[in-house]
Amino acid sequence: MSRAVSTPNSKREGAAGARARTCLVLALGTVSGGIAGCDGESKPANRLDAQAEANRDAAAAVTPAVYQTTLAFLGFGTPPTRLFLHLENRTSAETLELRYDGWLQSGTGWRTVLDVREVTGVPRAAWRVLPVGPLRVSVTDGEELAGVAIDDVESRPRLRFGERLAEWASATGQRESLRRAAVEMEGSTQGGILLASQTARVAGAASRGGEQAILLADTLGNALVILRSATAADARVVVHTVFGERSRRWDGAELGDGATSSNGAEVAATERTAGAAGENGADGDHRRLTLTIPAADIVAEIVVEAPSSGADAVRMADLPAASGVVTVDGGEPFSMSGYQAALSKVRAEVGEP
Repeated sequence: MSRAVSTPNSKREGAAGARARTCLVLALGTVSGGIAGCDGESKPANRLDAQAEANRDAAAAVTPAVYQTTLAFLGFGTPPTRLFLHLENRTSAETLELRYDGWLQSGTGWRTVLDVREVTGVPRAAWRVLPVGPLRVSVTDGEELAGVAIDDVESRPRLRFGERLAEWASATGQRESLRRAAVEMEGSTQGGILLASQTARVAGAASRGGEQAILLADTLGNALVILRSATAADARVVVHTVFGERSRRWDGAELGDGATSSNGAEVAATERTAGAAGENGADGDHRRLTLTIPAADIVAEIVVEAPSSGADAVRMADLPAASGVVTVDGGEPFSMSGYQAALSKVRAEVGEP
């Protein structure tokens, strides 16, 4: 069961700000604790705990943070619906800055459906996605995000979360998940998969580097999700497969340039760049990848297209199209299509506190 969320009223923000800032220190200082556990009242067990809590309040008051949530949806339909949202909450001692961006593709190129820049008071849970502008938010009884809707003039897409297929901790300790989902739009509903990602960091601090995902799917309900570092070529590659009703995570996937993966396995796959050379990924450039999952006897030949120059510049998100030919157990190859997305962003932080 889910319910809509209202924009926090200003009377609660001041009183709750200290608690949100306390949560910031807990979330960023203790990775295993994550963000998700900071939404409740805490009562000190003794005087030492009370003093420690007061110290955290004082430290948090001067610790700006950046919380990022990304929602990457890929549909199983023809044409497939693709929806990507990048939602950033940036806190200071007194304010919360919202930078919410969203793009939709359904049969044509990507177009902007969400572009929000707003500054408000710090609510009690500064990491949460807030309903603002055309964005509407639904949450479960446990205050978890359950869906979003965008009052876009043309299509008014509504993203509904479904069954959770996998869940894990991000590099900064927040919950990430792969789940079934559906997008309702223009009187029709298309099922698909949703990759939901969260990160948190102290503003201005060195980043761990972004993570990229390649999402591929077909019209039969099969999907392949590849997670890898955007900056470290030799980092571990994690793959999630969805074949009908079955889903599984694979940690021993091989994707690279002949180096050795972090688990010591020989990476036999190759990666190369082909197409016309051009500055900043000119039209015609693409990347060819070979993915191997030895434990499942799965091989995928993948092509990631270069983003078109000047396509909205997809301002905050690089969303090139991707396609793949997949073979399982030496059977008949089948095709998938989708896109590549950056799950976390490190902006050019000019003027960041």
